[in-house]
Amino acid sequence: MADRSSQNRFPSSGFLIGFLAISILGVSTAVVVLPHQPATFGTIPQTRRLFRVEVEDADEAGLVQQQLKVKPELVQGRYFYYYGDDNINRLLTSYGYSPVVADPEEVFTRIVRIAPQRDDAPLGKLGAASLLLRERDSWVLRGTVKQLRELERAGYVMKEQAHREPVPRRIQIVLAQPFDVNNQIGGRVEIVGIRRVRGGRAITVTGEAFDDAIKDLRARGLKVEILPDYPGVVR
Repeated sequence: MADRSSQNRFPSSGFLIGFLAISILGVSTAVVVLPHQPATFGTIPQTRRLFRVEVEDADEAGLVQQQLKVKPELVQGRYFYYYGDDNINRLLTSYGYSPVVADPEEVFTRIVRIAPQRDDAPLGKLGAASLLLRERDSWVLRGTVKQLRELERAGYVMKEQAHREPVPRRIQIVLAQPFDVNNQIGGRVEIVGIRRVRGGRAITVTGEAFDDAIKDLRARGLKVEILPDYPGVVR
């Protein structure tokens, strides 16, 4: 942590950074929605205060969790979100962090389904959730409570996804240049394999992505082919 003072810097020798487990149970239970019932997005009762601090990467987030015993509710980008109080904030401040109050309704996301639409442009105009999947009988969205509430006010009827995570599509991308693969396709594709196209410099990347990422890739001029789902996947 380059910006921390040497007096407060975490010791690095002999320390093994464990796997960072991220739990959002505290928020997912804030509004109870029965499976297959229309979701409603009222104000989340805030019995605890959510804060965030900035970290360099997942390694530093692991240090905060393991050495300072601060439990993360979510690590997103360079932000480490946690439920805290004055004692926890004083501890973090002593190590050079600057706790900031965060709004759970703008941080935590939920997955909902809506009826298929003719066009996704109205969703974009509402600053809406990410359109993960366009399926035959429904569209799957991911959004914060505030984003989903705006959709609800606009007349969309949503059903909360119950006990089933959406499954990304299997895709194949051909890249003309075999370098900086992550930069070429962005960070929203889970790469499964890379192979060189016979007789040339091009490579074929296989991976998994949701529809919003596929749309972005195609808008950037990349050729994206959707492959058959894995056996057992039901859409």
